[in-house]
Amino acid sequence: MPCLSDRWYVGLTPKTPEYIEAERHVQGMLDAFLHVIEYYCKACERSFPASYVGGVDSFEQLNDKDKALICFIHHHLLCDGIRANEMHDILSLAEMHSERFSDALPTLRACLNLPRMRVSIKRYMLGDHHFQ
Repeated sequence: MPCLSDRWYVGLTPKTPEYIEAERHVQGMLDAFLHVIEYYCKACERSFPASYVGGVDSFEQLNDKDKALICFIHHHLLCDGIRANEMHDILSLAEMHSERFSDALPTLRACLNLPRMRVSIKRYMLGDHHFQ
């Protein structure tokens, strides 16, 4: 796969073995991402944070519980070794099939943009955010 691309398929010809292998790899990361989101939403008795559309203003408009949930998910992804390049790949595949992944897209976009917004993850991870 091409390095430092925001699209995993750049330089690949559709339906070739290389394309299929790259797509399968990204699909595996997308499946893992969806599992992480579902786990935290269930554990916190929350639904997908659906109101995030992008950017700092949009993130700041989320309620504290949704901000905390996104930070938990982002932290988990980092611990699993999923970094910005991989998140871009996951986002591009999810956007290619947006009708199937529409619930997860806002959360993925928020996780991808979180470091850029310089939002203190500690503020939400260590803050007093109860999900009861």
